[in-house]
Amino acid sequence: MDALLKLPSRAFFLPLLLLSLSPILSAPSTASSAVIGVTYRSPLPSPPSSTGGNSSLPTPPLQPEAIAYAASALGFGAVRLPFPDPDLIRALAFTNASLFLSIPNSLLPSLASNRSLGVHWIRVHVLPFYPRSRISIISVGDAASQLELLLPAIRNVHLALQDLGIKDIPVSTTFSFLEVVTRPVPPSLAAFREPMGEQLISRCLGTSLCSREEEEEEKVSITITARNWNTTVCSR
Repeated sequence: MDALLKLPSRAFFLPLLLLSLSPILSAPSTASSAVIGVTYRSPLPSPPSSTGGNSSLPTPPLQPEAIAYAASALGFGAVRLPFPDPDLIRALAFTNASLFLSIPNSLLPSLASNRSLGVHWIRVHVLPFYPRSRISIISVGDAASQLELLLPAIRNVHLALQDLGIKDIPVSTTFSFLEVVTRPVPPSLAAFREPMGEQLISRCLGTSLCSREEEEEEKVSITITARNWNTTVCSR
């Protein structure tokens, strides 16, 4: 199940399957703003043949231009990239699609302790292409187990964007809805799962991601979507 894609209006997505693209159907609050999006992951290499022959040749990687063309031709207005590739981000600039970029969980320890890594990641994946590429949100991690690292990592990526003069791209992290809420129905009995509630949600509610030098205070928000959908929490 794929992640919430945060667009100008609230949206959540239903994973489908279509060729090498993993499509997502959004269901925003108004029908007029409905958007169809996809999650794209590079195909895994084909396993070697058990007979040692050449019956299973490696799958050649798709060119970024071909992926962008397919997304545009199929009418996808949003693309999620769990493992963003700079060449693909550049190619998608010509589709006018909204982009959801994820930073892999493996970078969380370094991002949490080293703001300069956040600056480097933004310089490689965002700065050369934005705003021509419509990057709408950056997710720091995806269902990460290292909860104690998430807020420092999110803050460092947020501040890295500020350092580079980019102030309108939200930074968040993503979890499955059922990993966050114990019992969504009825809402009066809903509660955050532990240790998620104590280690992440409560800290989100009481934390500002801004540096002390910033005059404008930015509040942390939590977005929870409908049952069985993945959700983005703790966005700036």
